[in-house]
Amino acid sequence: MQQLKLLKVSLSWSQILHAAVSKETLDKARTLQLPPLPQETALTTNSLSALAKKLRIEISHRGEKSVDVTLPAEMVLELESLIPEEVLIKLQNNPDFDLKLTMKNIIKSGIARQTVFSFAEHDKKYSIWLE
Repeated sequence: MQQLKLLKVSLSWSQILHAAVSKETLDKARTLQLPPLPQETALTTNSLSALAKKLRIEISHRGEKSVDVTLPAEMVLELESLIPEEVLIKLQNNPDFDLKLTMKNIIKSGIARQTVFSFAEHDKKYSIWLE
Protein backbone atom coordinates (compact mmCIF):
# COMPACT_ATOMS: atom_id res chain seq x y z
CA MET A 1 0.00 0.00 0.00
CA GLN A 2 2.83 2.41 0.82
CA GLN A 3 4.26 1.98 -2.67
CA LEU A 4 0.88 2.72 -4.25
CA LYS A 5 0.51 5.87 -2.14
CA LEU A 6 4.04 6.97 -3.03
CA LEU A 7 3.31 6.44 -6.72
CA LYS A 8 -0.07 8.14 -6.26
CA VAL A 9 -1.85 5.13 -7.75
CA SER A 10 -5.52 4.80 -6.91
CA LEU A 11 -6.98 1.32 -7.20
CA SER A 12 -10.37 0.07 -6.13
CA TRP A 13 -9.38 -3.20 -4.50
CA SER A 14 -13.00 -4.17 -3.89
CA GLN A 15 -13.83 -3.82 -7.61
CA ILE A 16 -10.80 -5.89 -8.57
CA LEU A 17 -11.64 -8.53 -5.96
CA HIS A 18 -15.30 -8.79 -6.99
CA ALA A 19 -14.32 -9.05 -10.66
CA ALA A 20 -11.80 -11.83 -9.97
CA VAL A 21 -13.58 -13.88 -7.28
CA SER A 22 -17.14 -15.22 -7.23
CA LYS A 23 -19.62 -14.14 -4.54
CA GLU A 24 -19.78 -17.74 -3.32
CA THR A 25 -15.99 -17.87 -2.81
CA LEU A 26 -16.02 -14.51 -1.00
CA ASP A 27 -18.79 -15.73 1.33
CA LYS A 28 -16.82 -18.93 2.05
CA ALA A 29 -13.69 -16.89 2.78
CA ARG A 30 -15.56 -14.60 5.18
CA THR A 31 -16.86 -17.54 7.22
CA LEU A 32 -13.72 -19.71 7.09
CA GLN A 33 -12.53 -20.76 10.53
CA LEU A 34 -8.81 -21.53 10.63
CA PRO A 35 -7.63 -24.21 13.03
CA PRO A 36 -5.16 -23.16 15.72
CA LEU A 37 -1.48 -23.72 14.98
CA PRO A 38 0.02 -26.86 16.48
CA GLN A 39 2.10 -26.07 19.56
CA GLU A 40 5.39 -27.05 17.86
CA THR A 41 4.91 -24.44 15.13
CA ALA A 42 4.07 -21.57 17.46
CA LEU A 43 6.83 -18.95 17.57
CA THR A 44 8.52 -18.35 20.89
CA THR A 45 9.80 -14.89 19.99
CA ASN A 46 7.91 -12.26 21.96
CA SER A 47 8.64 -9.17 19.92
CA LEU A 48 9.87 -8.01 16.54
CA SER A 49 12.87 -6.37 18.19
CA ALA A 50 14.13 -9.85 19.14
CA LEU A 51 14.22 -10.96 15.51
CA ALA A 52 17.55 -11.02 13.74
CA LYS A 53 18.24 -8.80 10.77
CA LYS A 54 21.68 -10.17 9.89
CA LEU A 55 23.45 -13.51 9.70
CA ARG A 56 27.11 -13.10 10.64
CA ILE A 57 29.84 -15.56 9.69
CA GLU A 58 33.32 -15.09 11.03
CA ILE A 59 36.39 -17.29 10.73
CA SER A 60 39.62 -16.41 12.47
CA HIS A 61 42.99 -17.99 11.80
CA ARG A 62 45.63 -17.49 14.49
CA GLY A 63 43.61 -14.64 15.95
CA GLU A 64 43.20 -12.76 12.66
CA LYS A 65 39.88 -12.63 10.83
CA SER A 66 40.13 -14.42 7.53
CA VAL A 67 36.37 -14.35 6.84
CA ASP A 68 33.89 -11.72 8.00
CA VAL A 69 30.59 -11.94 6.13
CA THR A 70 27.23 -10.29 6.79
CA LEU A 71 24.13 -11.64 5.08
CA PRO A 72 20.38 -11.10 5.49
CA ALA A 73 19.15 -13.11 8.48
CA GLU A 74 16.87 -15.34 6.39
CA MET A 75 19.97 -16.81 4.73
CA VAL A 76 20.32 -18.90 7.88
CA LEU A 77 17.69 -21.13 6.26
CA GLU A 78 20.36 -22.00 3.66
CA LEU A 79 23.05 -22.46 6.30
CA GLU A 80 24.12 -25.92 5.24
CA SER A 81 24.99 -24.65 1.75
CA LEU A 82 26.97 -21.73 3.23
CA ILE A 83 29.24 -23.87 5.39
CA PRO A 84 32.38 -25.14 3.61
CA GLU A 85 32.20 -28.90 3.06
CA GLU A 86 35.22 -29.69 5.24
CA VAL A 87 33.70 -27.70 8.15
CA LEU A 88 30.33 -29.36 7.62
CA ILE A 89 31.98 -32.78 7.86
CA LYS A 90 33.66 -31.77 11.14
CA LEU A 91 30.31 -30.59 12.51
CA GLN A 92 28.54 -33.78 11.44
CA ASN A 93 31.24 -35.84 13.18
CA ASN A 94 30.90 -33.78 16.38
CA PRO A 95 28.59 -35.63 18.81
CA ASP A 96 27.87 -32.34 20.63
CA PHE A 97 26.44 -30.65 17.52
CA ASP A 98 23.21 -31.46 15.70
CA LEU A 99 22.63 -29.22 12.65
CA LYS A 100 19.05 -30.44 12.14
CA LEU A 101 18.15 -29.65 15.75
CA THR A 102 19.93 -26.29 15.54
CA MET A 103 17.93 -25.39 12.42
CA LYS A 104 14.69 -26.54 14.02
CA ASN A 105 15.35 -24.31 17.04
CA ILE A 106 16.24 -21.33 14.83
CA ILE A 107 12.99 -21.71 12.89
CA LYS A 108 11.00 -22.21 16.10
CA SER A 109 12.47 -18.97 17.46
CA GLY A 110 11.29 -17.10 14.38
CA ILE A 111 14.94 -16.44 13.44
CA ALA A 112 15.62 -14.56 16.65
CA ARG A 113 19.00 -13.10 17.58
CA GLN A 114 21.19 -15.93 18.83
CA THR A 115 24.47 -17.78 18.47
CA VAL A 116 24.08 -20.46 15.83
CA PHE A 117 27.39 -22.12 16.66
CA SER A 118 30.94 -21.36 17.57
CA PHE A 119 33.85 -23.75 17.80
CA ALA A 120 37.61 -23.73 17.62
CA GLU A 121 39.90 -26.27 16.06
CA HIS A 122 43.66 -25.99 16.20
CA ASP A 123 44.38 -22.36 15.25
CA LYS A 124 41.00 -21.64 13.60
CA LYS A 125 37.83 -20.34 15.20
CA TYR A 126 34.44 -20.57 13.45
CA SER A 127 31.52 -18.42 14.59
CA ILE A 128 28.05 -18.01 13.13
CA TRP A 129 25.37 -15.94 14.80
CA LEU A 130 22.20 -14.00 14.15
CA GLU A 131 22.11 -10.35 15.17
